Amino acid sequence: MSQAFFNGLSGLMSFSKGLDQVSNNVSNMNTPGFKSKDVFYRNVVGGNGTQVAGESYRDEQGEIRQTGNQTDVAIQGEGYFILRKDGEQYYTRSGQFSFDDDYYLVDPSSGARVAGLDGAGNLVDISIAEHRFLQPELTTEIEFKGNLSIEADSHTIQEIAVFNELGERVVYTIEFSDKTAVVTTETNAQGEEVDTPTGEITWRVEVKDADGAVNGSGILKFNSDGTISEDTTEFEFRPGTADDDADESSPIKLNLSEITGYATGSSSDISAASKDGHQLAGLVSIDIQSDGEIKLNYSNGDDKTIDHLALANFSNMSQLRQVDGSLFVASPGAEVMVGQAGSAEFGDLLGGSLELSNVDLAEEFADMMIIQRGYQASSRVLNVANELIETLYNTVR
Repeated sequence: MSQAFFNGLSGLMSFSKGLDQVSNNVSNMNTPGFKSKDVFYRNVVGGNGTQVAGESYRDEQGEIRQTGNQTDVAIQGEGYFILRKDGEQYYTRSGQFSFDDDYYLVDPSSGARVAGLDGAGNLVDISIAEHRFLQPELTTEIEFKGNLSIEADSHTIQEIAVFNELGERVVYTIEFSDKTAVVTTETNAQGEEVDTPTGEITWRVEVKDADGAVNGSGILKFNSDGTISEDTTEFEFRPGTADDDADESSPIKLNLSEITGYATGSSSDISAASKDGHQLAGLVSIDIQSDGEIKLNYSNGDDKTIDHLALANFSNMSQLRQVDGSLFVASPGAEVMVGQAGSAEFGDLLGGSLELSNVDLAEEFADMMIIQRGYQASSRVLNVANELIETLYNTVR
């Protein structure tokens, strides 16, 4: 009789713990990266009663929801983000990240820094402290494209912007003038010198600043078939005039190799633009690519990439132990695979998104019904055992 009391009581305690876990699962149904648990029961040694044998995580993918936050990131497939704090290493599926006051990418809830992979494959903290601005870059080359008609008398390209060492925008005008047909002088049968056109055309090219001062000039020559002569495809000028110590400034190359000199009437469509150079530019947005590459976009339209987000993976979730919120630590002796998203062992990353919990409400409600029935049955066992005890006491009075 007393064993029945023990068995019923053990059932009540076990099912209570099961309900505790179900309630925790349900309460975290909207927690990013949360992994729900199942509770397992076993028979007490000796075959009397029950007890909780342990818990196991459900490893299914949670729902992925777009957030629009550029530092949020979700894993589509296998893997865990790696977080580091105070010499400890943590793992999580919750990619709700942001940059702290020191410009490190961190998990705000724990303060742990998100780990990335550098070019050598080493784990590093991800920081944008040195990448918030693009330092000024001077222009070194101006590229030309299009056709300079041999039937035109001149052509002018206005407002070609270049940048100096300080990032200042300087505007130039380039003029094509003094069109000349190249001739050769030959002596005819009468001993007279005769000029014979070769079909080649030369132009004078001048680079002028905003005040009209000539900063550089050169001669452009086209072959008889309209192609540019190889010995005139480029030349350099130095910003500033002779009075401005132009020789001390960095030269800018005019690359004319892509232009032609065909007959197209009085209209020419030749154009020019700076190939490089920019002013001081600020960081405006961050994109996290599917392979974990972090792309930084700047106000001048340029971009650059820094470290990749690092991922870790395990052969099974039993090697992980939950320590706080959505954070896990690896069990002693666990084999941790570290790598880059998109490779064989890891899924792809989705920037601007979060993985929610993998809690299945239908499964939780089913578990609650089973637990409720088990709890009621165990309670009924106690009631029946109590009635039997009372009957026994009454028979001996």
